[in-house]
Amino acid sequence: MIGLGEFLKKAFARKSEGKEVAHKKGVVYRKNVAYGDGKRFYDLFAPNARRASALSASIPVIYLHGELFSDAQRRSRDEFCARLASEGFSVVNAGFGVCEDGSASAAEALDALTDHLVTEISGFAADGRVIFCADGSGVWLAVDFIARAARDPRSFRVRPAALVAFSGLYDLSYFADNHTRRGFKSQAVRAFCGLDAKAGFTREERGILAGYDVTPRVDEAFPPVFAAYSVNDEYYPGQGERFAKACARKGVTLREYRAEHAFCRHNWQLAEDDVYASAVTASAVRFMRDVASGAPLRGEYTEI
Repeated sequence: MIGLGEFLKKAFARKSEGKEVAHKKGVVYRKNVAYGDGKRFYDLFAPNARRASALSASIPVIYLHGELFSDAQRRSRDEFCARLASEGFSVVNAGFGVCEDGSASAAEALDALTDHLVTEISGFAADGRVIFCADGSGVWLAVDFIARAARDPRSFRVRPAALVAFSGLYDLSYFADNHTRRGFKSQAVRAFCGLDAKAGFTREERGILAGYDVTPRVDEAFPPVFAAYSVNDEYYPGQGERFAKACARKGVTLREYRAEHAFCRHNWQLAEDDVYASAVTASAVRFMRDVASGAPLRGEYTEI
């Protein structure tokens, strides 16, 4: 297994990947690394080698941001990814650029990204394992990847060892009831499923959207899940509850975090000055460390 110092040295060696920068959280990061067709980018956050254990190099985190159907800005997750890196994990903050062409291309981009990471960064996911950490529609993308990799493992370079899901979007029929919600870009929804969100949906089209529900893809081989959502989340509490129940029915190891939170809004987990968000992050980090070390997944991983 490659040591963390060597991992960092090689990960930041390529001049074409931009300049290594120190972050205020005591980590180092490299911005705007191109992959795939050269039109998509990711940011790489890594622990300071003097502070972190070699464990972080053995199981990196790939963060899949939400908003695939709206702004698709990975940079809004920078501080959160830096927080995870400060806890000892190497973190890839992935960008998909799907605002115009929809989430179908995001699935292809994720495949290209994992191939790139394993091929171009020496020591990345040396044993094949990665942790997916995601929010919103990024969770849909993670579940889709996990299910496809389980069906055809030889075609995938990484093996998801766990999923940390913040207010996940699992069922795209959500758009059938909320297609006029401000912020959604109808052209992205149309590119994904061929339907015009701007005009609303017929009964037949609602059935098509229902076919994009990834909840049924959970099976006994699914990796452990840390599902975090608030009952007052403005977007997806019902979806989170259904997904958690699907995990429990299939015997998937589930560490669920729910709480009343009067001021909860979308992307609540990104708020650094919020007690609830900080507690959830601390719980998720403990879960991730246990997954990375192979420790038994015990306890409730709950701070409050």
